[in-house]
Amino acid sequence: GPLTEGGAALPRPDAFISDGDVIQWSPSYSVKCLHCPGHTPGSTSYYFEECNLLCPGDTLFQGSVGRTSWYGIPSLQGTSDAEQLIGSIKGKLLDLPGDTVVVSGHGESTTIEDERRFNPYLS
Repeated sequence: GPLTEGGAALPRPDAFISDGDVIQWSPSYSVKCLHCPGHTPGSTSYYFEECNLLCPGDTLFQGSVGRTSWYGIPSLQGTSDAEQLIGSIKGKLLDLPGDTVVVSGHGESTTIEDERRFNPYLS
């Protein structure tokens, strides 16, 4: 059946994204999709190379990483994996240029280099 929210039908997606997909969103700009499971199974970070910008959602924060414990929220327990989260960050995000600006889902912006050097969860 149709997807609904509050009784209203939601539009179906035109396409689905996969890890490594590059979407050209204007003649001069594209975004690379980086599947980074751990916080959630479908967590995806978006790298705007031409803008030197990473939007990792709740995967990576200034001096921290995404939540993987959901105590008190039974519907979310078992959906996150701390080892997988750290593996996603180290295997995909920390390989980006050091001066890449990171704008996360919460908190202050940072850079990839600062997270390599100072993030205690990534040492």
